[in-house]
Amino acid sequence: MERNLIICFILAILYLMACDSDSHIDNDLSSDQEALIDFKHGLEDPNNRLSSWKGSNYCHWHGITCENDMKVVISIDLHNPYFEDNAYKDWSSMNLSREINQTIIGLVSLKHLEMNFVNLSSIGPQWIEILNKHPFLSELYLTNCSLFGSIPTPRFLNFTSLVVITLSSNNFNSKFPEWLVNVSSLVYVDISYNTLYGRLPLGFGELPNLEYLDLYGNGNIRGSVFQLLWKSWRKIKVLNLGGNNFHGSIPSSIGNLCHLRYLDLSSNHLVGNLPEAIKGPENCSSGRNPLPDLIELHLNNNQLTGNLPNWLDGLKSLVKPDLSNNNLEGPIPSSMAKLQTLDFLTLSGNKLNGSLPNSVGQLSELQTLDVPNWVPPFQVSSLNMASCHVGPAFPAWLQSQKNLGNFDLTNASISSYFPDWFWNITFDLLDLTLSHNQLLGRLPDVLTYSGVLYVNFSYNHLEGHIPLSVFNVGILDLSHNNFSGHIPVTGGKSKSSLTSLTISDNKITGPIPSNIGESMINLYFISPSGNLITGSIPDSIGLLKGLEVIDFSKNNLTGSIPSTIGNCLWRYSNFSGKIPEWIGATFMQLSILSLRSNAFTGGILAQLSNLSSLHVLDLARNCLTGSIPPALGDLKGMVQEQNINHDLSIQQQIEWRFSKIINKLAWFGDSELVKKLHHRLNSRKHFEV
Repeated sequence: MERNLIICFILAILYLMACDSDSHIDNDLSSDQEALIDFKHGLEDPNNRLSSWKGSNYCHWHGITCENDMKVVISIDLHNPYFEDNAYKDWSSMNLSREINQTIIGLVSLKHLEMNFVNLSSIGPQWIEILNKHPFLSELYLTNCSLFGSIPTPRFLNFTSLVVITLSSNNFNSKFPEWLVNVSSLVYVDISYNTLYGRLPLGFGELPNLEYLDLYGNGNIRGSVFQLLWKSWRKIKVLNLGGNNFHGSIPSSIGNLCHLRYLDLSSNHLVGNLPEAIKGPENCSSGRNPLPDLIELHLNNNQLTGNLPNWLDGLKSLVKPDLSNNNLEGPIPSSMAKLQTLDFLTLSGNKLNGSLPNSVGQLSELQTLDVPNWVPPFQVSSLNMASCHVGPAFPAWLQSQKNLGNFDLTNASISSYFPDWFWNITFDLLDLTLSHNQLLGRLPDVLTYSGVLYVNFSYNHLEGHIPLSVFNVGILDLSHNNFSGHIPVTGGKSKSSLTSLTISDNKITGPIPSNIGESMINLYFISPSGNLITGSIPDSIGLLKGLEVIDFSKNNLTGSIPSTIGNCLWRYSNFSGKIPEWIGATFMQLSILSLRSNAFTGGILAQLSNLSSLHVLDLARNCLTGSIPPALGDLKGMVQEQNINHDLSIQQQIEWRFSKIINKLAWFGDSELVKKLHHRLNSRKHFEV
């Protein structure tokens, strides 16, 4: 009997404990949900990204992850989904507007918090103490969150599980947070692009799990590189200390970093010679070369001296070495050819001498080569390096070329100013193309070349005035830059050689010069579209007897179309009044007539039926009224057959005719009409133009 009483007593206690446990779990679950609701109330959400945050099933709310079936919140991921380039514009989609010290703290099991590109500027400096109350927090992502001020030291360090911390691209102006060296669990640390200062603790090199450390671009974190790299760094893969205030020389012990893949010590104050030899990998698997996994090595913008060491050719995985802008001397070793994985090599801004070893030509993967004072062992008459990575500096070795006739460096990643010597080249160029780069600066007032030349400087960042005088240039394209001022037209023959002038999409102002038809007498193509040109088109443009294409669209021109304009393709903007009757009597050979997007009024001229060669008539987006003249049915150019292979089917003949029209429009630049005709052509429908 006594034994049964004892058993009943024990069962009663267990029952009470279970009830208390269930109550405790329910309380935890309730507190998690309440914490999330309070957290939401602290967020501005104009785009309603948190619309799912309602109801009791909070584990399925957007950005929330719970641990299995326990319904315990372990992850909040509310990073801004917009691409980085648009983040500033779209930050309003998720802004923190008030303190959250009583909300996040309630999520006692939180392991992952990601708020990248969310504006947290209103939180204040207590954020570190708030997060320090989460002993299970292992991943913290706060990149580009507008955090500012200092990174305070927690009163009691509770980050016992922290593995990842990213605080890059904020506005911290703070002493380096030395307390991080006491978080032995750290694997990934990124505090780049802030304004941290102070000494980097040597203890970072002894963190047992650290694989990634990025402190680039803080400017004033200091320390001895020699002392730092003597540490074990036993698991380090990425070490980026560039753009700071580190000093000293590079020790031979660097060879012991057997897992290192990326090393950036650029833009510091390193001095001395590179070590003649580096130690073998004492802590790595036996038989491996020093730095066996190193892919990128950035030592540029320091004060390193001496010769290039022989151990560089033993870095079998090396892809991108940058040793530019130091004081290195001596020849470039021919053994560099052993680095078969190289696709980038820059040694410019040093005092290297001798010639570039021929063995460098055996580097089949090499895409970028920038070496000082290189004189190529050849003379070429045609140089086409379009879409090759030649930049960022303008290639100085071009000075050695004496026979160049064709020169094309389109999209060559050049982002520098024109060197002074470039304007004094003496070879007889016929084709000079430098479009789609990031060239800077101004053009000289006078462009002079010795041959009849095609010059294309379009799609760059050039500024200033258009050259006052251009000699021996036939085709000049300066479009898509930042040129400003008026169109410079002077008397005499300063531009008489020009047959084509494209200055569209700049910032050119003022009127079209009244004597444009007198100083550019050989023009057949002119396009200043997409500028800020005002006034009317002068009558002197009728003196350009060879003019075939005029494009004055996307400006602020007013007035009427001069009757002196001859048989050419043309586009204007903002013209008003009735369509001039003389168009039907003057443009007898016209094949394309586009008066789209003006302010013409009145009816459609019946005289347009006289344009027997017309293939395309576009009068859209005007204020025309009345009916379509029946006489337009006599536009035989829209249906006539020209050199058509009669063996073709009817559908093929239609496609042939309209392909020809589309090619004309594409050359003229009417992308909207080209798109429309392409759609009809591809859909194989009946064409009505």
